[in-house]
Amino acid sequence: MVETLALAGGSVLATPLSLLLLQMLMIVVVSRLLAMVLRRIGQPSVIAEILTGILLGPSVLSRIPSFAEHVFPERSMPFLKIFADIGLILFIFITSLELELSRMGKQLRQSALISLSGIIVPFGLGAAVAVHIYNVLGDPEVPFTTFMLFVATAMSATALPVLARILTETGSIRTTVGQVALAAAAVDDIVAWTLMVVVIAMVSNTGQNIFALWVFLLVVGYTAFMWFAVRPVLRRFVLRWGRRQPNGDATVTPMLLFVILALLLASTWFTESICGIHALFGAVIMGVITPHDDGFAEALAEGLEDLTSQLFVPLYFASIGLKTQVGLLSTGAIWGIEFLVLVSAFAGKMIGSTLAGRYAPGPNFTWRESAAIGILMSNKGLVELIILSIGLEAGVISETLYAVMVVMAIATTTLTQPLLKLTYP
Repeated sequence: MVETLALAGGSVLATPLSLLLLQMLMIVVVSRLLAMVLRRIGQPSVIAEILTGILLGPSVLSRIPSFAEHVFPERSMPFLKIFADIGLILFIFITSLELELSRMGKQLRQSALISLSGIIVPFGLGAAVAVHIYNVLGDPEVPFTTFMLFVATAMSATALPVLARILTETGSIRTTVGQVALAAAAVDDIVAWTLMVVVIAMVSNTGQNIFALWVFLLVVGYTAFMWFAVRPVLRRFVLRWGRRQPNGDATVTPMLLFVILALLLASTWFTESICGIHALFGAVIMGVITPHDDGFAEALAEGLEDLTSQLFVPLYFASIGLKTQVGLLSTGAIWGIEFLVLVSAFAGKMIGSTLAGRYAPGPNFTWRESAAIGILMSNKGLVELIILSIGLEAGVISETLYAVMVVMAIATTTLTQPLLKLTYP
């Protein structure tokens, strides 16, 4: 390998590792710089990370042939994707540690109604919009039902991690509005993941509905096994082998960390390889069954969060931007679809969640407070982008529609915080 060394006259990007390290460096640095700028106007870091991918990808810098050939060549994308997927698994696991039903308390019923209303309305609008989109951008070889489910599910999702970050940054997370919105987003996440399992099963087994049903039942059975069999054993293990701080909080020992990570890897492998759906669902299950006794789940999340959020998560969201070709939005018809998708996704979520917040049994919210809940529930992000990425890889949606939906996700998430400040200062 001496001949590849820069000092010996070789290329500094001659090896896959050197190329990967440079790509990771550029993504992490550029996303952090953009995040610092966007934070001044109240935007979450996920926007900066996606924009980083768009900036480095075929929409901007990779339009330059030499940059695309030497810095982000097509042959290097599988290596970057592996690291991005590992980061996504860790991020989903950390996020799922927050899905604790006991925290929802008395707001559970109201939150569930807000969530379901906020899913049904945009899902219905998404299904209606999908008819027109399919006629313009759809692949005739892809069944319309599968296409429609992808579009409608993506349009009805709420980004729990982004919502939690916005609530934290605005100081609203401890208010009743914030707690109800967070709980509703948690329920929304559970429903969205369930819908995603159904959609992925259909995509993986197009034309084999019986087999898709068996896949769904296998996932349900696996979830029940993890909840009723593994969860109690894991809880006893944590209580017995975990150390306690002077204040009584749990400490994540090396042995406990090993057990959790081993189970996480096993769970993600099982859902990816045996169930035939995405490994992320295994991460969700593992996050939900992790014990919360004495703050163990919180301590675990804190231990994993810094490296994951600073290194791995930017890689994933940047990889979304790298696959997005904004230049494909080049005609009036495409921009018409963009406008239709944006209005349907935002208005559907906003109207459904606002009305449920105002009239659902529970805390008596004013119209202003209900509108704030509707705005918070309207932001898009992780689940939608995952669904879109899976759809793109499976050939269900085209690169043009992928770009349309990514722009919609960026727009709705960008609008969330400014509208929230106007409605619920």
